[in-house]
Amino acid sequence: MDSDTLWSIVEGVKDAVADVIRGPINDIGGWIEEVYRDISSEVWGAIDWIDRQITDAYDTVKGVMTEGFHYVTDYTYDVINDVATAIDSASDTQEPTLL
Repeated sequence: MDSDTLWSIVEGVKDAVADVIRGPINDIGGWIEEVYRDISSEVWGAIDWIDRQITDAYDTVKGVMTEGFHYVTDYTYDVINDVATAIDSASDTQEPTLL
């Protein structure tokens, strides 16, 4: 057997072994890609869900704080007006006293 024939056999065996190995590797690569897509989809779904929860909570807190602020502001103005009215009434009905 000459070296060219031997080299041809070695190349043939090498190609055959590479084909045998390449098939499962490609299958594994495809499986890994599919798993990555599934996990990625689930992760993005979870991130979107968390974002919606945070947005809803923020909107709720903002609404409560806004309502509370308006209530306190309105109540404060009512008290100030009541005090002003009471002072006005008291000054109208009482004669000033001289010391």
